[in-house]
Amino acid sequence: MKMKKMAVGIVGGAVVLVAGVGAVAVARIDAIARAAIERGATGALGVPTSLESADVGLLSGTFALRGLRIANPEAFADTGEDFLRLGEGGVAVSLGTLRGDVIELPHLRLADLAIDLQRRRGASNYGVILDHLNGADGTEAGEPADEGPGLIVREVTIRDVRVRVSAAPIGGEPTVVTIPIQEITLTDVGSEEPLPVGALAGVIVRAVLSTAVEQGGALLPADLASDLKGSLASLGPLSDLGVSVSADIGAEAERLLESAGAAADRAVDEVTDKAKDAKKTLEDLGKGLLPGSKKKPTGGGN
Repeated sequence: MKMKKMAVGIVGGAVVLVAGVGAVAVARIDAIARAAIERGATGALGVPTSLESADVGLLSGTFALRGLRIANPEAFADTGEDFLRLGEGGVAVSLGTLRGDVIELPHLRLADLAIDLQRRRGASNYGVILDHLNGADGTEAGEPADEGPGLIVREVTIRDVRVRVSAAPIGGEPTVVTIPIQEITLTDVGSEEPLPVGALAGVIVRAVLSTAVEQGGALLPADLASDLKGSLASLGPLSDLGVSVSADIGAEAERLLESAGAAADRAVDEVTDKAKDAKKTLEDLGKGLLPGSKKKPTGGGN
């Protein structure tokens, strides 16, 4: 009887020990994943990145993240805004691929993403970050400080995107607009060459900025739109990486674009009307100066 109780105790202790080790392993895997994302994005974009939580489902084959924040470059940090904030993301993955050098994800879903674009005194926050991606700031382009396996993501879906734009002319007040984008879809990310986590962050940033300037450009200040297009062009199209991008800007953005178009038409009409009035005034003035056009005075006289 004592031997039986002892055996039960040993087995029970072993179960508790295995469970404890398992819990520690799971917690460590989550921490490792979180650190890898923070380190990879920081290396790729050149600004501090933090992640609130990462959850690796060892048994379910899932991965979820929450509260990703990418800081603004130092010169633009005085506003208190992050360059990028992501509410949440998740993906299901085959457990077998986690053991290889390349992890293939069928579908990465991201939601509630906000990007802050600033341009002032001839400089921009997006320019600093895109220059880092391009290596124009002295870093090795395309070589983010990252570790671990490469990623291939067959489809990335980004929903509920907000691009806030603040452009301040020299000596003037900033113009602030927000461009809502309902959904952006990227396909075959990493298909040409598997990407580290940091490079994936760079691809997502480029896709969002390209969509904002291509489909919402009418809402942007003209100088900022031109500058952003130039910065993106220096990196080349995402199609060079085998990535396809499509977007649905949604009804809210459509209404904003229609309003912007109507306002532009009204402005053109006002300028045209003023030009016509000015022309008529000059014509009348010219007629009054022509010889023989002066009116004779009326009233009594010799």
